[in-house]
Amino acid sequence: MARISKAQKEINLQEVNDAIFECFITGGINNVTMINVAKAWGRQYASAIQVYYKSDELLNGLRGKVFPHFSHFINFNKISTVEAFESAWSKAMLDQGFCHIMSLFISHSMSPRVDAMARAGMLRFTQLTHDKLGDDGLSSLEKMIGKTAIKSCLNDDEYSEFWQ
Repeated sequence: MARISKAQKEINLQEVNDAIFECFITGGINNVTMINVAKAWGRQYASAIQVYYKSDELLNGLRGKVFPHFSHFINFNKISTVEAFESAWSKAMLDQGFCHIMSLFISHSMSPRVDAMARAGMLRFTQLTHDKLGDDGLSSLEKMIGKTAIKSCLNDDEYSEFWQ
């Protein structure tokens, strides 16, 4: 088998990372498996991914991709009030990718061993919210994260019974 160049390996890594993100956004954390990533990358076997990641490292492929997707919905350059923040968040909750991001974020933030990525993300988002919306923004953030956690546990019918 021919060896690939360092440049090609970098290109492949970016493609693998794109495939990881695609699997995550479309199906959530449980969809990020070696075989699913390989298929999304256009490969037949999971072993193609093992050159770039071990199975327990796949989520590293999300680095640098989650916040831009999230900020597409919650863009503090366009949000100036708590009402606008909550409206943007409610609209974002209609996007499965946003919901998968929040589910990952909430579960990682609540785990007994909060990882550095979750802590940094929460700190960054809390700071942005406070800088833009002050203490009322932080109260709204708590409310919206709670609402998102509830929605992630219920099916659409159960959720819409209480929230429209």
